[in-house]
Amino acid sequence: MSPIRALQAGKFAESELGFQLFLSAGLRAFRSRVGEANALVAACADASVRIRLNSPFDASLSRDYTWALQPGDDIWAVGGSILSLLDDCHVTNVEVSEAVAHDSDAH
Repeated sequence: MSPIRALQAGKFAESELGFQLFLSAGLRAFRSRVGEANALVAACADASVRIRLNSPFDASLSRDYTWALQPGDDIWAVGGSILSLLDDCHVTNVEVSEAVAHDSDAH
């Protein structure tokens, strides 16, 4: 692997691991307090993908994660990784925004 490709792969793995840690801790908190979490996934104009966990039972319980996109990131690979992990963790209520959101509109 070329140094540039290795750097891109490393950054992707770092973001993926960060999301895994966020999701694990967030779901544990939700499931212990209010049950299952809802997830909203939105691509944002600031070159990020934002994921929000929330609950219809407790509006004060909300967690956000920002996956900052790097040059060369494949948005389909990022989205696939996010949705796959949500599925693996049995998050069944997932909403994916179809439009690119501005930072303040993302959640």
